[in-house]
Amino acid sequence: MTVWFGNVHGGGLVPDDEARIAVRTAGVAYGLGCFETMRVEAGRVFLLDWHLKRLRAACERLGLDAPTPGLVEAGISALVVAVGLAGVGRLRLSVAAGVDGDTTMWATLDPLDDAPDGVRLVTVPWRRNADSPLAGVKALAYAETLLAHRAAQRAGGTDALLCNTDGLVAECATANVVVVLDGVACTPRVSDGALPGIGRRFLLADTAAGVLERGVPETRLAEAGEVFVVSALRGVRPVVGLDDRALPVGPITAVARRRWQERAADSSWWS
Repeated sequence: MTVWFGNVHGGGLVPDDEARIAVRTAGVAYGLGCFETMRVEAGRVFLLDWHLKRLRAACERLGLDAPTPGLVEAGISALVVAVGLAGVGRLRLSVAAGVDGDTTMWATLDPLDDAPDGVRLVTVPWRRNADSPLAGVKALAYAETLLAHRAAQRAGGTDALLCNTDGLVAECATANVVVVLDGVACTPRVSDGALPGIGRRFLLADTAAGVLERGVPETRLAEAGEVFVVSALRGVRPVVGLDDRALPVGPITAVARRRWQERAADSSWWS
């Protein structure tokens, strides 16, 4: 397997076992870093500019030097060619604190595994802290989210639904969530602990999708007429079960999904 490995000044393709990070760095010891996961298809990356903008914002929050877009694009292009992946892939770009204040960066590309279309969400007991300095950052310190996801899977779900310490819905472990209340598609605010997801931003920018940014009280989940999730990797996917309750795939979900598919079919959104 091949990895693109380097720092904000440059890098190159190396075998997996040659991509090494010093164990005493804050990136390894404390998980000080961030990452992006992107959809790759036919050698092109979906919404790459949006991903890079979010990466730069996360690096600024963490006090890390951000790689230049040109360097990232060159590294991704080299990796895509080297791997020669057929079909759809998941590209992960990671940035971490390195040696002597430098920033280490690496990218991997793997096939995107198939997943059931209908999502089943399980509400987990742990709470997102919307006031955390990591709120809104796709951080390498991912253990909390990983444990929530695994707990939901053990309970028979596809993904975990997380609420915050104020009793508001925040997000899922691997996607943003949209809850339809009183006929309005509401996605939690970033200030409620939601990641500023690329798929979420995509829907909010498309007025025809009808998604609004609003606080969603946990106590109102039982009133939801429809629920769906969205991520840059998998697009819009309907939620067919929330805890012990079955949910329909309703018309608002169908519109959001169609809008996503129409825009994703436009080559101008791919780099």
